[in-house]
Amino acid sequence: MITNHTLSKSDFKLASDCPQKLMYKKDKFPNTNEENEFLQILAEGGYIVGKMAQVMYEQYAKENGYACKEITSDRKSGEAIEETKELLKNNDKIILFEPAISTGQKIIRIDVLIKNKNAFTILEVKAKSHEAVDEDDENGKSAQEKKLNEYIEDVAYQTLVLREFLDKHAELYPNATISSNLFMPNK
Repeated sequence: MITNHTLSKSDFKLASDCPQKLMYKKDKFPNTNEENEFLQILAEGGYIVGKMAQVMYEQYAKENGYACKEITSDRKSGEAIEETKELLKNNDKIILFEPAISTGQKIIRIDVLIKNKNAFTILEVKAKSHEAVDEDDENGKSAQEKKLNEYIEDVAYQTLVLREFLDKHAELYPNATISSNLFMPNK
C-alpha cells in the first residue's frame, strides 16, 4: 500500500491551489467537499465522459491491433502499480485505462495511456466541454482559459511522473517519447 507521504495528482492540484489545504488533507482533517451533493453529481458526469472515452478507445484498440486493459485495483495500491509495469513491459501496443505509475513519492492514475512501442500518449479526460470562442472577463482572461490552465497543470504533472518512470526504466523504453492531450467534449 502506498503511504500517506506520496504526492498524487489530486494532491498536486490541491497544493497548486493552496499548500495549506494539502497539509490539512494529509493530516486527515474533515473536508466539506466530501459531503457535497452537487460535487458528487459533477463527479458522476466525469465518470460518464470517462466511460465514453473508454468505449471509443476499446474500439480503436480492436481496429488497430492494440491490447486493451482497465486497471481496476485499489487506486493507490502497489498491486495496481505492479500490474501497470508488467502490462507496459510485456506489450508493444497497449491501451490502458487508469494505469498507476509511481516514482519516488509521486503517484498518478492516468485516464488513458496509449503505448505504441516507445511512444506514449497520455489522454486526460475532462467532462467540461470546450468551446472555440469564450468571452474575456475583466482581467482579459477567459473563464475557459483559466480552467484550461488547471487542466494543463494536471496533465503536465502526469507527464512529469511518466517521464521519470520511463527514464528510470530506460533499458526497457529507450528513447521513449510522450505526448499529452486533453480529451474534452466540444460544444
